[in-house]
Amino acid sequence: MNSVAVATPGPAAPRWLGAALPLALLLLLAVFPPIASALGLDFYIGFVRRVLVVDDSLTVRKITGRLLAREGYRVTVAKDGLEALEKLADEVPAVVLSDIEMPRMDGFTFLRLLMSKQPTPVIVISSHAEQENVFRALDLGALDFVLADLDR
Repeated sequence: MNSVAVATPGPAAPRWLGAALPLALLLLLAVFPPIASALGLDFYIGFVRRVLVVDDSLTVRKITGRLLAREGYRVTVAKDGLEALEKLADEVPAVVLSDIEMPRMDGFTFLRLLMSKQPTPVIVISSHAEQENVFRALDLGALDFVLADLDR
């Protein structure tokens, strides 16, 4: 008697998994350039090392930019969502780090417009981590919401 395996659908994968897996693969290739070279994917290394930092605080932009540049990332900075959209027309980063509270165009509006035009991984970093803000950012497409600890 032969048995036949029947595939039954399991639970659906979390929504973020679809975006996180390719990002994780790209980050892995950036960390291990010999793997990328062996696979003929050298061009991914430069892409993965690009980060856009969007924050109205000059100090945050400078410090974050310097820390990332020291680790080998190519950093572009923008003071608000409007400037970030202008910079995204020139170069697409692997990830965007964005604040919420900014002049001219806040982080929520920026996130909504970015996801409608050119979906890009975004991590929101803000001291305004009220539950409403966290859920709103995630609903708009952010991969994560990180609390900025201003006391440290």
